[in-house]
Amino acid sequence: MGHDPTSHVPERLFNEEALDEEPIRVAPKCKNCGAEAPIVSSSHSLISKRGWRLVLEVDASGRRVGAWHCPECSTRRRAVIRNSLRSP
Repeated sequence: MGHDPTSHVPERLFNEEALDEEPIRVAPKCKNCGAEAPIVSSSHSLISKRGWRLVLEVDASGRRVGAWHCPECSTRRRAVIRNSLRSP
């Protein structure tokens, strides 16, 4: 009798039938313009390879939260930051 690698996983967390199902896709949107991220082939694909950037920002309550920026907004954001660093 071999070792079952899923023996330590609670039944409600492991469902072999679910492995054949299509993953549920939640498309991130750009924080600035609201553009939807491109559809990728799997949930393991990186949309950052297509120019999207995930930036940690501080919200009104002081928590760090991730914010997605599309390629165009990301470029504008970098330019604003770069110009603000150059200004005295």
